[in-house]
Amino acid sequence: MKAGTAELDITPPLGCIMVPFAPCTGVHDPLMARALVLDDGRTKVAIIAMDHVCFTHALSAELTDAVTAATGIGHVLLCCSHSHNTPFDIGISTPYIDRQHAHLRPIWRKRWREGLPRLVAEAARKIEPVTLKAGRAPVQVGFNRRLADETGQVHMDVNPDGPVVPWVDVLIAERTDGTPAAAVFEHAAHPVIVHGASSLLSADFPGAAVEFLRAKLGDDVTAMFLQGCGANINAHPLLGGHDKAIEAGEKLARAVLEAITSAEVIQADELKIVDRWLNLPTQPLPSIAEVEKMLADTEAALAAKRAAGEGGGMEEMQVDNLRAVRDLVAAGVQPTPQFGMKLISLGDQWCLLGFASEIFCDYQLWADKHAPFAHKMVTSCANGIECYVPTAADLALGVKGGYEAGAWPSTWSCCVSWPQGVQYEPAVEQIIHDAAEEMWA
Repeated sequence: MKAGTAELDITPPLGCIMVPFAPCTGVHDPLMARALVLDDGRTKVAIIAMDHVCFTHALSAELTDAVTAATGIGHVLLCCSHSHNTPFDIGISTPYIDRQHAHLRPIWRKRWREGLPRLVAEAARKIEPVTLKAGRAPVQVGFNRRLADETGQVHMDVNPDGPVVPWVDVLIAERTDGTPAAAVFEHAAHPVIVHGASSLLSADFPGAAVEFLRAKLGDDVTAMFLQGCGANINAHPLLGGHDKAIEAGEKLARAVLEAITSAEVIQADELKIVDRWLNLPTQPLPSIAEVEKMLADTEAALAAKRAAGEGGGMEEMQVDNLRAVRDLVAAGVQPTPQFGMKLISLGDQWCLLGFASEIFCDYQLWADKHAPFAHKMVTSCANGIECYVPTAADLALGVKGGYEAGAWPSTWSCCVSWPQGVQYEPAVEQIIHDAAEEMWA
């Protein structure tokens, strides 16, 4: 086995809109892209970790195709940390975000199109013989964020009894002299400790973890963070600011170091990669009359906010969403959003299962229990995003499902690239389970 790594600064120009829907005013810490190329002598795969929210499937495909064209590496896993203080470049409320980003988006997308192929090419040039090791250590930097009140309505708040993924998984590429060349680590938690507490660009706790590991392991070690299935987990404390993000990052990094010390050699040396693309079923859309009424109410609320000088950015996005839902209903189109999965494995010793979109931690817990590999890593926000992917139980809550799983008339339900108000069928959970089992079989 051989491996090579490289890093690239991808910090965007100031003024880009971050997830709190406000423009960034400066840079707290640089945003980075990092690549690990694995080569078993027959198959090569490039794993790219980016300090970014996430990409649409279309943009992800464009970028991975550019990497393949430049390097000849046909297997690419493009992973985003989902840090919220990075450019909001996913498909949610596209008309609104497009208007805000019209003059800036082409700049950083050009950097990605040109930079990511160079990044992977550099990593491929630097490959050297390595031994791969896998480890795990207990750690938890966040809490489940779905809390039901006495009526059963789900709100976004700390739920100490809700499911989480209380560990960090680590893949180590060790040189022939015994020193680490790369440490890829995965943990499941929304990077929202900074979020709206600061208008500065930041990689949040994942960036702090990488810097701590660099200080401990040396500048010649590439540390890469992969986001686990953290759609229903918020890093704690929400809106805590940069200092709290650094604390959480250092806590996570210490667990990574613990996992490295107990890591086991992966006793397999043949890479196998399997891809699956699914179109997931959605529930029937509302009637034109229902959409028109909600659209009129939202347009009135937007007008009132603008008259009062209050901006109304959220209402403007909801108006965009409702108009798009109205167009779908009028055209008789029932959306079937895409969902991608990629499995990278080494015999029955190790696997990295990449899920697209923001997927609930329950899927990672299920995969960890059922996947037939000695060591397992699971990542989300990989090769694109379309929707939140809740569990069947969460989807069955209907209108009480909350932000990530709420049904119409919530305009903040599960879908991202598709207009809000589009809702998955509960059957999607079993569909994803079945597809994953087919992949590792």
